[in-house]
Amino acid sequence: MLKNIQKRAAAQIYRGHGCQSAATYRHIPGVRDIVMPVKELILDGNNLICSDLTACREPIHVSISDDARARCRASRNLLERMMRERRVIYGVTTGFGDSVDTAVDPEAAEQLQHNLVQYHRIGTGPRFSREETRAILLVRLNALVRGASAVRDELLDQLILFLNEDCLPLIPEQGSVGASGDLTPLAYVAAALCGEGEVVLRDRTMAAAEALTELEVAPLTLAAKEGLALMNGTSVMTALAAHSVDLLKRCTTVVQALAAAAAEVTGSDRNAYAPAVHAMKPHPGQVRVAQYLYDFLPTPAAGAARRVLPEAGRFGEKPVPLSYRLQAPYSIRCAPHVIGPALEVLDMVASWLHVELNSSNDNPLFDPDQEEVYFSGHFFGGHVVVGAATLRNAVATLGELVDKQCLLLLDARRSGLPANLVSEALRATGNHGLKALGITVSALAAEIAHLSAPVAPHSRPTESMNQDIVSMGTISARRLREVTDLFVRQAAMQCIVIAAACDLYGLDRLGPALSRLYVSIRRYSPPLSADRPLDAEAEALAAAIRTGGLLS
Repeated sequence: MLKNIQKRAAAQIYRGHGCQSAATYRHIPGVRDIVMPVKELILDGNNLICSDLTACREPIHVSISDDARARCRASRNLLERMMRERRVIYGVTTGFGDSVDTAVDPEAAEQLQHNLVQYHRIGTGPRFSREETRAILLVRLNALVRGASAVRDELLDQLILFLNEDCLPLIPEQGSVGASGDLTPLAYVAAALCGEGEVVLRDRTMAAAEALTELEVAPLTLAAKEGLALMNGTSVMTALAAHSVDLLKRCTTVVQALAAAAAEVTGSDRNAYAPAVHAMKPHPGQVRVAQYLYDFLPTPAAGAARRVLPEAGRFGEKPVPLSYRLQAPYSIRCAPHVIGPALEVLDMVASWLHVELNSSNDNPLFDPDQEEVYFSGHFFGGHVVVGAATLRNAVATLGELVDKQCLLLLDARRSGLPANLVSEALRATGNHGLKALGITVSALAAEIAHLSAPVAPHSRPTESMNQDIVSMGTISARRLREVTDLFVRQAAMQCIVIAAACDLYGLDRLGPALSRLYVSIRRYSPPLSADRPLDAEAEALAAAIRTGGLLS
């Protein structure tokens, strides 16, 4: 079944967490003797973290632990025993949702699950990307292998096959209210496992049935409970939010470096970030950022002149001007107070998503140890919607910080650098430097702010008032994805601003940390010698931020 995959190394702990990794290689169809390494994850339902989803940028290889299989079999055995006892079990021997008051004979269990998949395939809009689809399949599989969802080996193996062969269902993005799980988008996953709908198999779009034929496996027939197990969970919203959290962690590191750079090229006071003063207001994130900026900035030269007032005789009826500004504007001086809360929110939301990634989140759930079935609401994406909303607000604030720092550096009256960061010689020949780049940064800040509005209060009763309050978690997570993408692009443009500021400030004046940052940025964007399009350079820098390559 996994004919195109070869294991080449023993399993080892993946980035220090319970998901394990081995060097695995996938043959590229049509290219002789060329193989592509893929990441291997061994799932047990307990140790998936946000950064594990980074592997989904490329095809991955997954397997599940023996203990996980044993748990799944135990819960399946409990379900089948209850069915033989003709127990009333939601979604197994009853209708779905508001139709819970309709009894269903156990003999019709397969048809019931088939119907669930069919009538929920009413998604719309663009399809999730391949990276996102891999993440969705991975997160759903990890939830199922926790062993409370009562699925068979056959279903687990079909999901594993899809991931390992990079057979990706085409899933519409829109149609989930995120309460009874991501029913509509996950219906397309269930359908593909059964040979229905469309998939992308190694870069080729085709009918799912055709793909299964090519893979030499039969379509899955869903048994009792298995449609619900696949669909009635938070895996779409969780996958999207977790991916955004991981990307934002990389981006906020870059933004700290850019804030420090902005402070340096404007000659701002390093002591504004001194550990002693931040110990007086010791918010952990703020203290972290202040320490980063303090360490980044060069130590002032020994014997630097102490600033004192002019002689008393100069004071009279007219204001006495100083030749310098004692304090930097807020976008420089208060950077720790803006970035710090965002880091703390990131940590909090990452911890929530860690729980969600490793949770049983469908309904009903089976407990073989207690021989009990529970009818609960774990499919409700409450933590995801609040976490994504809180993060969007934090990112909107960071977007304002980036915008204001760029505006400051482009304004000769505030930065002490030439206007629009273009030299006098170039300005004399009609060049305008980064004037338009500043406009784009402001446009992105405005769009991020627009997308930061909360979604949860827009809950709509659905399904005959059975779902009378819904999470809207998937919409919130999709908006977080958009906000994150815009913010990465904004940070990439700030990189261009910082590098141009360094050129005009004087490369020989840069401290060691800023010199390294400058060299890194210039790998993707050379100095301005005349006005030119900067869009491709900004895209290259954004790609470097996404992969973590900019500061490596």
